[in-house]
Amino acid sequence: MKIKIACLEDEKPQAEALKDKLICWGEKKEHNILVDLFDSAENFLFEMNGREKIPYDLLMLDISMGDMDGFSLAETI
Repeated sequence: MKIKIACLEDEKPQAEALKDKLICWGEKKEHNILVDLFDSAENFLFEMNGREKIPYDLLMLDISMGDMDGFSLAETI
């Protein structure tokens, strides 16, 4: 099974650690986990601009980051 995940985390060490844990979990469960990291909600929205739907199975949103937090992004989506 292929699972595509977007992780929005503004602290790079935490983002990388989360990505590693998700991939490790996927390997144990024999799932193909693809993780894209975004350091802000604004960067995520920029990448999604013009798409009809978000190409991820799961969004992991940091509650506190930059100008737009995870709650605001969830409302926008």
